[in-house]
Amino acid sequence: MGSCFRLVDPGQAEPTSSSPSLAAVGGMAGACPGAEFEVFVFGRLPLALSGRCYHARIHGLHKDSCQFTCEKDPDGLAVETLHDQPFLAVNGVQTLSNQMQAFCRTPTDLASKGVGRIRLSPHTCDMVEVAKTYKSLLDGIEDPKGARFVLSCLDLPGSLVDGYFHGKPGWQATTSI
Repeated sequence: MGSCFRLVDPGQAEPTSSSPSLAAVGGMAGACPGAEFEVFVFGRLPLALSGRCYHARIHGLHKDSCQFTCEKDPDGLAVETLHDQPFLAVNGVQTLSNQMQAFCRTPTDLASKGVGRIRLSPHTCDMVEVAKTYKSLLDGIEDPKGARFVLSCLDLPGSLVDGYFHGKPGWQATTSI
């Protein structure tokens, strides 16, 4: 099979939302038969990469001799607004969301949109429990609401959100616990 250069062929309906909703993922998967799709379901959302290392700069070091100072903040360094509101997190050259993506759907929901894999981003919380929770969800042992409740009980570095996959701003929690 050749490469899939366009996610939507000319003349086909474009996804109605510019955000990566689950429906949009399904549209992309449908436009690329045979491609395996993965969704980011847990962790701080990666937003941007920089040519500069934030941690090295904060500690007065050069990027090339940073001494891996970012290891001091394994969940990222919190960035707040001028009004002391949590805004982002930075880690090395990464800009991350302050909140934690916790997208919990049934395997049937995911498969119907062409999703074959999920991605969990490691954090200092109990990642074994996170992995067990998603495994239980995918095995049909746990329902999405129960999975989100388990995740909400962990010592997470940010609040749970799932807005992107519902076509909403990513910082929103559209699923109640």
